[in-house]
Amino acid sequence: MKRGEAVMRWAIGVGLVGVAGALAFLVVTRLLGGAGGEVGKAAPPPQQEFMERWQRAMATAEAERQKPPFRGTLNGIRLHQVGDQVEIPWWVDRAACGQVQIVEFEAAKGTPLYFEPTYLPKGAVLSTQMNPGGTYAGVCERSGEVIGAQQHYRWPSGSLDIFRNRAAHEWLINASAERVRAGEVNGRQAVFVLPEVDDPLFAHTMVIVAEPFGITVVIGEGLPFDEVLKVARGVRP
Repeated sequence: MKRGEAVMRWAIGVGLVGVAGALAFLVVTRLLGGAGGEVGKAAPPPQQEFMERWQRAMATAEAERQKPPFRGTLNGIRLHQVGDQVEIPWWVDRAACGQVQIVEFEAAKGTPLYFEPTYLPKGAVLSTQMNPGGTYAGVCERSGEVIGAQQHYRWPSGSLDIFRNRAAHEWLINASAERVRAGEVNGRQAVFVLPEVDDPLFAHTMVIVAEPFGITVVIGEGLPFDEVLKVARGVRP
């Protein structure tokens, strides 16, 4: 894999690898009657009710896709749409870095990219898979520098990704302009991407925080926005 391909795989992986399959995952687990964590501790809705909610959510999502997308800079964070052919600028020189190696998350210890979340939805289980869709750190092949770190959590009704990297204050989103808001997390400038549907069962939300080292991104599937914001506020140090 070329360095550019590795960078795009790394940058897009956290936000998009799980997104494509998240809805299908929700449909299957809910129809099978999987029990959720504290956030969705109530019994899963009956199959007919669930399908009706799903159909309403899909109709709302389709209407969302017809609205003008957000492109530009907000709170010092430059935002591109997922479909744009862009390459996120990195603080790491490509020639010096070489390929990005996927290693254990603990490799980020001692760097600004390491974190320990102080708040998680009850029932969230940390993934042990060491790949761009799981829990891992990314290290430059040549310099040995850690340039990113991610933790992935899952439960029957959704998932959560917490991602940090040394990229510039820049990220990819898939949202209309009316869903994107300026915000603040722990005194730092941030961007909030609100859910496209009102039903929390199908919510997809994101918090992007500008950091001295780069950015922190928290992505929630099947979580109310307030829960995703709580997670973002609890990412320490």
